[in-house]
Amino acid sequence: MTLQDAPTKHQDAPGTHRFVPVSEAVRILGLSATTIRRKIDAGELEAERVVRPQGTAFLVKVPANEPPRTAEPLQTLQGDPTTPHHAPLTNHDAPPGAEYLAAVVVPLVAQIDALRQTVERQADTIADLREDRGRQAAELDAARAQVSTLEARTASQTGDAPRELPTPLSRLLALWRWLVLVLVVAVTTMTVLLVWPG
Repeated sequence: MTLQDAPTKHQDAPGTHRFVPVSEAVRILGLSATTIRRKIDAGELEAERVVRPQGTAFLVKVPANEPPRTAEPLQTLQGDPTTPHHAPLTNHDAPPGAEYLAAVVVPLVAQIDALRQTVERQADTIADLREDRGRQAAELDAARAQVSTLEARTASQTGDAPRELPTPLSRLLALWRWLVLVLVVAVTTMTVLLVWPG
């Protein structure tokens, strides 16, 4: 990428190239502004960075005598063969700004088409994921049913109801009972030793 601080350094012969803003380079080169910036970053287009009160901008190097490129004409709808078709507009018949409009609209239409294709692929992926989720939910329900059936069989074979796991409170109460028992034994032992003649 060739970026210079000021647009005063030109190495080509004068008059062979000129530096234009990105918006004009879009019209001249027939590329979108994003593509032009990408080509500047990749070093495929030469540009100069210019500092303006609104911020920095690029001036793109284009040939001085290159005419603006126009987009390919849009295909006309084929209708009844008896209806008259008008001849396509030539450059001198086109309204002012039509070339610029075509240079802007054609990349946008291509981008919209690419986005539409992306949305369609994402919709297909979402449908596949929903199908997988439904299948997995059904498998999970079947597995839960098998587990509950096995638990019921095991409980009926042993005759015991399934035991509940001890909670922290029940553990604390069991520990308290043991502590009280040990304390009673210790007090009784001390009493017996003190009272015992000897």
